[in-house]
Amino acid sequence: MADSMVAPAERTLPHNLEAERSVLGAILVQNDAFNLAAQVLKGEDFYRDAHRRIFDGMAALSERSHAIDFVTLKEELSRTGNLDDVGGPAYVASLADGVPRATNVEYYARIVKEKATLRNLIYAANKIVAEAYGAEQESDLILDEAERSIFAVAEDRLKAGFVEMRDLVKQNFPKIEQQKERMAEHAGNALAVASVICAAGVLTGILSGTKMIDAMGHSVVSLVPAALGPHLAIITGLLSIPFTFFLSNDAFYFGVLPILAQAAATFGISAAEVGRASIIGQPVHLLSPLVPSTYLLVGLAEVELGDHQKFTLKWSAITALVLLAIGLLTAVIPWAGHR
Repeated sequence: MADSMVAPAERTLPHNLEAERSVLGAILVQNDAFNLAAQVLKGEDFYRDAHRRIFDGMAALSERSHAIDFVTLKEELSRTGNLDDVGGPAYVASLADGVPRATNVEYYARIVKEKATLRNLIYAANKIVAEAYGAEQESDLILDEAERSIFAVAEDRLKAGFVEMRDLVKQNFPKIEQQKERMAEHAGNALAVASVICAAGVLTGILSGTKMIDAMGHSVVSLVPAALGPHLAIITGLLSIPFTFFLSNDAFYFGVLPILAQAAATFGISAAEVGRASIIGQPVHLLSPLVPSTYLLVGLAEVELGDHQKFTLKWSAITALVLLAIGLLTAVIPWAGHR
């Protein structure tokens, strides 16, 4: 949020310097507290400029997997030319004095974040008021900009609590050796999944780009005898079992299904009814080599994909057929067209 807009001079912007000092002091006392604070805060959330610079210095140390204490922080601030600006070594050392409880750092951080959100809201509101008074743009454009400004404040508040993967890795595996071991353990599965999905993407891309999937859809429709036309909803459900296994969901639902729905419409079967029938094959689809999560799960379970498919396929097919039967009994899927 731009700092160019300020609140009226007679009123002080929302802030809590005691909470800011408590966050920084808790991190100096207990290094693990930084990861908890970083889930909620960014440097710009601090009201006092010195506190922003100190937190940014802590973040730089954490980024390099260095310990955060008085000595390392003083050195980092000195290296970046910020030590005197934040109050010198004496002020940095004083942060660790009188910290209520280092374990409450997340609570202190949320107080700081709440005040930062209120300040950003004030900045946004002042900007909106200034643009409305200026009337240099059409009202629709001013309203759009106002919505974006308020949304940006709300989005920043919602992001608090989300943590980058690299921070989670460092929090759970602080030593480089531990990180290397975990990556080596899972790299094989991850690479295999990525390779298979890329290959599958190339194949389905070729099928889609050359209109082969459309041709397959038209071929399927042409093979259905006219006498079975009124039962295209059931046929769609049965076809979804092998089609979503051998094709990606995108290829089936965006390539083949529209053609089936168009043909079914001539027999009085609505697109919604064909759509409901088309999800019958999803239990079998989850066994497809085109599903990344399946590869990941069988890898973690140390089970071969082929063995998993052999054991599970019959149960998945039975489940799909039971779903189709229930759909017919409840009339969610029509036995025949309505005309």
